[in-house]
Amino acid sequence: ENLLKAYIEVDDTNNEVDGTNNKSDHDLDRPSLPMKLQPNRYMAAHYRAKFPGEPYRETWNVTILEKTALHAVECARSRAPSLSDIYVASDTALAIEAVHSVYSAQSETTRQSPRQDGNNWVNVWTYLDVQEYEGEKTKDHLAVDPPHLNFAQLEDPSGFYGIFVDLFLMSYSFCVVYGAGGFGRFGSLVSFQPWCGIPFTRQNGVLQDCPQHDEGK
Repeated sequence: ENLLKAYIEVDDTNNEVDGTNNKSDHDLDRPSLPMKLQPNRYMAAHYRAKFPGEPYRETWNVTILEKTALHAVECARSRAPSLSDIYVASDTALAIEAVHSVYSAQSETTRQSPRQDGNNWVNVWTYLDVQEYEGEKTKDHLAVDPPHLNFAQLEDPSGFYGIFVDLFLMSYSFCVVYGAGGFGRFGSLVSFQPWCGIPFTRQNGVLQDCPQHDEGK
C-alpha cells in the first residue's frame, strides 16, 4: 500500500453533475498520476538495450546506447507531437541517465519555447524524477539496472517494484513506442491507444522512422 501511495495520488472527486458520474469506467479504474503527468496525455518509450542481438549488448558501446535511447525519445515526440510529456523506461541504467541528462538540462522556459524545426520542447521523465511518498523528489546520482523478472534472484521482492512502476506508467500513457523484447510491447498493448504504439528499432537495432499518429483515431 505504501509503495502505491508513493506513485499514485488517488482522485476522490466524482465530478458528479445532477447525480450522475461523468467519469468513464476506464477512468474510475485508474487513479490520477504523480509528477506532472496526466492519464492519456503523455507518451512512453521503452528501450530494452540488453536484449539478445541488440547492438549495445553485442558491443557494450555506450555511444550506440545513448544514440538509441535519445532516438526513442524523439520517436515518441514525433509520434504524438501535441503531447508535451514523455516517460522513458529501460533495462539499462546508462540509457536512463543519458535521457535524464540531456532533457532535464533544459530549463522550464526553454522546454516551452519553439525549436528551430518548429516543434515544441518536451518534458522527459524517468524513474529518477518519480516523487517519494513524502513529497520529495528522488535525485539519485546513479540509476540502477532493474532486475529481469525471469532471471533475477532477489532476497527482497521490493527490488522488483520499479519494474511494475514502469509498466503502470506505460499503461497510463497515450501510447508506447518500444524497442526489442516483449515488455515494451506489452506496455503498448495496455496503454490508452495501443494501435498507436510502434517499434522505434527493428531487428539488430536498426533505427526506424516514427510517423505522426492520427490522434483523432
